[in-house]
Amino acid sequence: MSKGDESTTESNSTGLSSRRRKLLGALGAGTVAGLAGCSGGDGDGGDDPTATETETGDTTDGTTGTTSGTDTTQGTTEAAGYPNASYSMHIGEAVDESNWYFEGARGNTPRNLYPWCAARLGTSDYEGDGVVKGLLAEDWEINDEEFTVTIKESYWSNGDQLMAEDIVIGEKHALYDRERSPATVAEEGDPSSFWEAIEDITWDGRTFTFHAVEDFFGKFNQDTILYNRMISLGGMSSIFSQSSEDARNTLDELEALDDPYGEDSETVDDILNVDATETEIPTYDPTEWVVSGPFQVDEQLSDQVRLVPNEQHWSHLNDNINFGKMDFRPMANANVVWTGIQQNILDGINALGDVPPDNVVESFPDNMNYHRYGGDFFDGLALNRHRAESLGNVRVRHAFQHALNQERIVGAGGDISSGPLQNPPGLQGPNWNQYVDQSTADQFGQFEHDPERANTLLQEAGYTKENQTWMDSDGNPLSYELLTSANNIATETSIVADLSSIGLNVSLSKQSSTIVSDRVDTGDYQLTLSGWWGGDLEGFYTRSIWQSTRNYLMNPPWTYQDAVDWAQDKDDIEITENDSFQYLDGPIMDYISPKSNTDHPFTVEAPPVGEFNYDADMQTYNIGWNAFAVGQSLSPEMYAQVKTEDYWLWNWNLFQAPFQKGYSIAYQDHGDWNAPEGDGGPYEQDSDPITRLAKLGEIGATTDDA
Repeated sequence: MSKGDESTTESNSTGLSSRRRKLLGALGAGTVAGLAGCSGGDGDGGDDPTATETETGDTTDGTTGTTSGTDTTQGTTEAAGYPNASYSMHIGEAVDESNWYFEGARGNTPRNLYPWCAARLGTSDYEGDGVVKGLLAEDWEINDEEFTVTIKESYWSNGDQLMAEDIVIGEKHALYDRERSPATVAEEGDPSSFWEAIEDITWDGRTFTFHAVEDFFGKFNQDTILYNRMISLGGMSSIFSQSSEDARNTLDELEALDDPYGEDSETVDDILNVDATETEIPTYDPTEWVVSGPFQVDEQLSDQVRLVPNEQHWSHLNDNINFGKMDFRPMANANVVWTGIQQNILDGINALGDVPPDNVVESFPDNMNYHRYGGDFFDGLALNRHRAESLGNVRVRHAFQHALNQERIVGAGGDISSGPLQNPPGLQGPNWNQYVDQSTADQFGQFEHDPERANTLLQEAGYTKENQTWMDSDGNPLSYELLTSANNIATETSIVADLSSIGLNVSLSKQSSTIVSDRVDTGDYQLTLSGWWGGDLEGFYTRSIWQSTRNYLMNPPWTYQDAVDWAQDKDDIEITENDSFQYLDGPIMDYISPKSNTDHPFTVEAPPVGEFNYDADMQTYNIGWNAFAVGQSLSPEMYAQVKTEDYWLWNWNLFQAPFQKGYSIAYQDHGDWNAPEGDGGPYEQDSDPITRLAKLGEIGATTDDA
């Protein structure tokens, strides 16, 4: 085992091979959209937060085994009507703090700006007719062995037409990350992931096709493939740079090798410069960017970055966008952003990171409306079973959940981004009902606010109540510290009151954010507020295996030290660390799949699915394999089984006790701009709803003075 100071993002620490990380670095991030973020597995089978089709391959045209779509989007704003209108947004960084490296935009350029400069294949179909709503993608079809996409006529800002090869060349290179050759996979007949199933990628003009082993796409969750390749930033969805001559030459060298997965594997590493030392990225001039998106940087000032149209982008060719300028203003913190809204400086915000209190919201102009979207994450109470022995008892954790008065907690500390839970714990994701039928969901623990039930569970757990206080077998009160750094402690105060009302001795400890962060990151706490920001619980489970800080916050039955001890004798799993956490890096799934027949600590006990009964015969679930398995080659039936188990295991184990639903908040000026009204709907299921709606022509200027 080796340790090092190598820095990593969370997204490439789930077992992504060293070759692939170096491959992407060598080719430049422009050849792909970037690595997957929070899903389980390898990024091609994580939870699909948008799927609306059946899992048998049924499609909107009534066929089976083929999923297809055609974009017919037409602009809804007045075509090119207001060339002097300027749409204003904010960036969090000072202009001189970015190196403006567009080909590696994520992390190197302002987060709110670069999506306007990069073409994107598709977005979520918020109207519910399918998985994907086309942006750059004009037509797509997936059948048993082929996945084909045709892009619209669109041009780079230098006048060159955007071609399929600009998208595919990075995907083609990714084939060389495979542990097994296409021939070996075909012979053995058991591709374990999207990439192992791909035999080749071909392209011609504006069309490209993934060719898979026989019937692979027919057996795989096709909605997931569409989402991860056409929408998710973990796929090929965003196009940052043209297919360069260097990338072409590299591809030619790779494809000239006779055995890139065997005798020539070291040559592959040499071509991709796997062992190259990373160098510091220089600072670029953004006005020289060649972009694929609807806008390009025209002027960079100390207090503003101005964008003007890339007139040959498909959205302009279709007359979707009717305004001629964009201004991005540096705003260092939430208070400055709120002031920008109050003073009508800003026209739109994709996602308001820090939600203002009610009195600030009330001070915003009437024309500035907020739009809630998402709602697939939650706030909860982290229950550290490793620092409070009583929390290791499932009845005690269930008692905590019953004690929480969710309606009162939301009312006390809630804001415009919060709302009551609508489903039992474990069923927080937006599409759980695609995998769990209602009769099974009704058998989940419902956990209504019920102090009497909470007291009964504590008694059944072996504790006694003396003078209205619960005591353990040694005569000590059940005492807990709730750790927080919040300025507004209304939520924490409500939680303390709820738990104290049933006889638990809970104290509130308010510390500095630095102290709280250090303690939580090392597991030195009993209770603290936490949550999960995505509908896929697999991301929660995988991170609790490989990442130290997430393990300490998520509180599975195993500790991070258990994971480290398990990994010590695995030659291809490294224990690595960066500035803020340690992590396991390597093919974890190879050792925890049912086929491996090796012992590991990543299991949990629970009754059979649907039997919420403390007296039921407990089963041991391989939650570690479940977490990674959604990225593998699973039949729709097995995929649904794994998802159902993952929801059920949360509901029974209560790794955290959720108490309110969380939403993302977009802001939009409805005075000088036409835009959709209300929450959800057009704003739904996208990290950049304002950007997406403008590209589709659903946000447009109403005056040249906008």
